[in-house]
Amino acid sequence: MTNPTQANSPPNQAGGTQATAAPTATTGFPNRKSLINQPSEFNGDKKEFKGWLRQLLTYIRDPKNGITTDDERIDIAMSYMRGGTVTDWVQNYYDTHFDEILESWSVSWMEFKAALIDAFTNKGQALMAQEKLEAIQQGSDSADDFFKKFEALLTDAGYDKDAPYVIRLIEKAVDAKTIDQIYGSRMTRIDDYKTYKSTIISIDEMWRRRKEQKKGGSHRGWGQWNGNQQTTKSTNTPQTTTAKPPHTPQTQGDRKDGTGTTFGGTGRPMDLDAARRQGQCFNCGERGHISRECPKKKNRFQQVRGLSVEMTDEERLQLATEWGFIPAPQ
Repeated sequence: MTNPTQANSPPNQAGGTQATAAPTATTGFPNRKSLINQPSEFNGDKKEFKGWLRQLLTYIRDPKNGITTDDERIDIAMSYMRGGTVTDWVQNYYDTHFDEILESWSVSWMEFKAALIDAFTNKGQALMAQEKLEAIQQGSDSADDFFKKFEALLTDAGYDKDAPYVIRLIEKAVDAKTIDQIYGSRMTRIDDYKTYKSTIISIDEMWRRRKEQKKGGSHRGWGQWNGNQQTTKSTNTPQTTTAKPPHTPQTQGDRKDGTGTTFGGTGRPMDLDAARRQGQCFNCGERGHISRECPKKKNRFQQVRGLSVEMTDEERLQLATEWGFIPAPQ
């Protein structure tokens, strides 16, 4: 790295003067050496101006370089402005603001820096940054990453961070659920940029942490623990559980009367139905004739009397209907 003594001996200017020498490492700052790189030369390219100005200001601010007066700062800055379109500007500014008799500048460092920024700021870049700020959205970015992009555009656009317009841009760009939570948890509106930024980043980090917990299944941890406890309790304290048998309709066994006809019990289909479907005689069970034409037919009343003893009301009614009897009123 170049010795600060060499760095503070800038090349001749367009006007032929030489910058004022700053204190050297052996005079003002013994045994101290700057760790800041010297700025590169600036040739007037507006696209490179922002980066060059940052290098210049970082170098000038370092106390180890011993740059303390406004005249020294201006001389250092102009010593790194050469070539291209910047030469004419340097010459004109020198002729206008440098007093060769007094050998001093008639402007302050702040005035010089403002003129420098005004002359070489890329106006097209500022307009583009303003348009990008109108359209920017957080999307899938973390709030921290979003604000890095947002602040870079603010600088290019030339906006003041605490301007109400900038706060509106933030609310339009940041995830809606984060802004909703801020509005829902406060009595007053946040108006300063720094507080709003830190609040948004904090809420966003909590949302993302919770999302990861859900993704990893940690939200089921309590249920799993509770389930384990219940399992342990169930193992240590046996509980007697009497299972009820499924309900099944009770049925009476099939029975035969004197005719050989089989009848189903209560709750079961009657064999009379099956016999009718198969064309069987209700009297003898054979096919080819009906019960009133049965050659083995007995007295109907005797048959009914014999059957009725063990038949249900439903079976009696059906049998009477099949045999042509009219049931007595109930």
